Amino acid sequence: MLIGGSSGKEAKTLFDGFINFLRNFNIPATILYSGKTSTHVAYKTSLDEVWISNKHIDKALSAGKSNVEALLSGFEKVKISYCDEV
Repeated sequence: MLIGGSSGKEAKTLFDGFINFLRNFNIPATILYSGKTSTHVAYKTSLDEVWISNKHIDKALSAGKSNVEALLSGFEKVKISYCDEV
């Protein structure tokens, strides 16, 4: 999973470098780019789960949106890997 990015040139260059690395080595990854607000991430090792939240995601879930719709509302770009579940 790759999460991050901002509108700054250096941040975009760094993020694009990670994406290129993942592609070059055929590493499947979910990519969440440019959170619309501050984003919080937690990893639960016992379940191998990543929990992601920000104000837009919380609002979407409270409104009854699906998990995927909530992610789409919280980030500018979302690409879910074939090996991940939302």
